[in-house]
Amino acid sequence: MKILKGNFGECRLKDLYYVKSLPKKTAEYFILTFHYLHRKCQIMYSYGLFEKISQRCVGCITFGLPASPDMLRLCGEEEIKHALELNRLWVEDSTPKNTETFFISRALKFLPIEIIISYADPNIGHYGCIYQASNFLYTGRGASTNRIFINEKEKHSRHLNDSFSKKYKNITKVKEKGKHRYVYFNAIKPRKKELLKKLKWKILPYPKPEKIKKKKKIHIKTLESFQIPSNKPC
Repeated sequence: MKILKGNFGECRLKDLYYVKSLPKKTAEYFILTFHYLHRKCQIMYSYGLFEKISQRCVGCITFGLPASPDMLRLCGEEEIKHALELNRLWVEDSTPKNTETFFISRALKFLPIEIIISYADPNIGHYGCIYQASNFLYTGRGASTNRIFINEKEKHSRHLNDSFSKKYKNITKVKEKGKHRYVYFNAIKPRKKELLKKLKWKILPYPKPEKIKKKKKIHIKTLESFQIPSNKPC
C-alpha cells in the first residue's frame, strides 16, 4: 500500500482525502477558475476531492457528453447510453504524488457509467501519464484540428457557423496534432471482456513524452478562405 512521506508525514492518500459528488454549479466554478482551459464543458456527473482535516475541496473531476457525440459509438450503437467522456480533471498542485490517480479511481467507483473516454493534448505537453497510471487503454490519436482565435481570443470552430459569424474580422488558426485517446471500462470482469471485443479502435502501446514545437498563427482575411474542420469521429 502506498505510504507518503515528507511534509505529509507517513500516511496513505485515503487518510488525507475523500471523494464525494459535487453540485454542477460548484464544479463549473472550479473548472472555469482553476482548470488550464478555463472553459465550460457539458457536465452530467461531477465529483470533488476533499481534505479530511480542513474539509476543503482541492480537486474536481467531471464527466459528460463529448463535443462530438459520435465518439460514444466506440463500442457500437447499442453501447452509447453506457459511455461518457472524462472531460475535465483538476487537482491542486500542492497535493502529494499519485493524488490524481487516487482521485480518478475513487470517482469511478461512484460513476454509474461503464465506458469512459478521455484525451490528452500533446500540443501542450500532455501525453496521458495519469491515464496510464490509472490503467486506461491507449487507442491512438484523434484527427488533427485547428485552434481558432477571434480577436486574439480562442474560440471553438462552431463560432464560425453561428448567426454572428459575419462580424468576425480578425480570425487566425493554428494547426495542431490530434489528441491522445484513452478508454477505460468501468465494469466487472465479464462485462469488460464483452466491451473489449466490441471496441472499434486498436489498443496500442502507451505513448511517451515528446518535445513541443511552437505553432505559428495563420491569419485568415475572410471566412470564405477558411475551411471548417471536420466533425467526423476520431
